[in-house]
This record gives sequence, structure tokens and C-alpha cells, in this order.
Amino acid sequence: MKISIHSKILLLISIFLVIIFISCGGGGGGLMGDGEGGGGGDIEISTPQETVDKVISSLFANDVDSAMDNFSDITREKYRQMLIDIQNQGRLSKLAEELDGAFLREENGFTAKYGVIREKDGKFFLYEIYMYKDSNGEWRIRHL
Repeated sequence: MKISIHSKILLLISIFLVIIFISCGGGGGGLMGDGEGGGGGDIEISTPQETVDKVISSLFANDVDSAMDNFSDITREKYRQMLIDIQNQGRLSKLAEELDGAFLREENGFTAKYGVIREKDGKFFLYEIYMYKDSNGEWRIRHL
């Protein structure tokens, strides 16, 4: 049986991609890495829903610092201050209740988008939570 040059090239490309995948730690370093170090080693992989659930649990527990563990380095301080302000107004559990209704709108393995429907003055608004998978395989919130 004779193998075409096209098939040989595809086979070589496939082998090359597998070698790159394995040498990069099995896929832990996502395209949307947040600069928190490289993949490899013991990679903990979470799901977007687990991350949302952790934030909601932290907010219900009135624990802003624990919630911050699930935010990107880039936006962590911005949202820390926002959540502290909401906490000082006594509205943190209200926010947690609203986020508890979050639903997955789309996910592609590297980014995810959740929707939260909120009612204000008899009108309904859709808010979105943007997430990405960091270089360690953990899902982080970039925008709330």
C-alpha cells in the first residue's frame, strides 16, 4: 500500500503537534494565560461553574478576600474595591443572590461568558461575567 505525500505531511504535522502539546505540560498553558507562570507540574483544572460557585459562596460568607482568589491579576484590585464598597453598604448577600442565578452563555475551552439577569424598576437587564482559563488551568473572572 502506497501512502500519498499529502497523508505523510498530515501525519508529520500531527506528530509534531502532539510533541508540542506534551512538552507544554499537557495543555495547561492556555492561550489566554494571565502571566502567573507557566504550565507543567501539578495542574489543577477547574470549570467555569466551579469558579462562579466559589465566588458566590464567598460573597454569601461575606468574605471578599476569598472571592478575590477567583479574579484575574489584572482586575483583582478593581473588583476588590468594588466588592468592599458593596459590603460596606450591606449589599454583598444581595449581589450573591443575583449571581446565584448566573447561567452559562458560551464557553470554548479558553474563555467563558455567563449571563445574569437583574431587575431594576420593573425592567430586566442582562449583565455578563467574562472568564478565561489561566496558565495553570484555573478559570478566572476578568469582568463582572
